[in-house]
Amino acid sequence: MMAARFRADRNGWIVDNLTGLYILQVAVHVLDEDTAHRVTASIIAALHAEFDPTGLNPKTCLAQPTD
Repeated sequence: MMAARFRADRNGWIVDNLTGLYILQVAVHVLDEDTAHRVTASIIAALHAEFDPTGLNPKTCLAQPTD
């Protein structure tokens, strides 16, 4: 089974496991912990829906893996 392409890391960073890049920092420090986790999970879910290689749509996704 392939690991998830995007994951949450420390300090609110979201990492792209395909490239190894820290792509986004979620600034949720003013929210309670549960809300911060929900916001981060929602952003990661949206990234997976748009850019995850397992469901890649070449017509809408520019971030395609290369051979």
